Amino acid sequence: GAENCAEPDCPSGAVWMKYYANDVYMLEEIDRIKEEISAKGPITTEFDIYTDFLEYKGGIYEYTGGVQEGFSEATILGYGNEDGKDFWICQMSWGPEWGESGYFRIRFGAVTIDENGCVGMPYIS
Repeated sequence: GAENCAEPDCPSGAVWMKYYANDVYMLEEIDRIKEEISAKGPITTEFDIYTDFLEYKGGIYEYTGGVQEGFSEATILGYGNEDGKDFWICQMSWGPEWGESGYFRIRFGAVTIDENGCVGMPYIS
């Protein structure tokens, strides 16, 4: 089990710690995701990546074409509406040079972004 694993060496000298989650649950509806973000903060999600997303530079992303390249994870931080389009505000781990300084906006319902939300409340002993 995980309890028997040796702690990894941290070059910086930092102490390696494990954290656990309680109450892990999925969020698969737009209204539930909005409620969760408003009440408790950002959530994690998984979504399909298509060729056109790899070329994203800014604006509200909607699938326009290309083949499925795989999937990725992102953090949904918030939501908004611009010119009648509802969108999620998300953060990627692809660095600040990508998208809108490492963030992107994506239309509700696009490429399964709001079908795979996951939340886990921290277990603190």
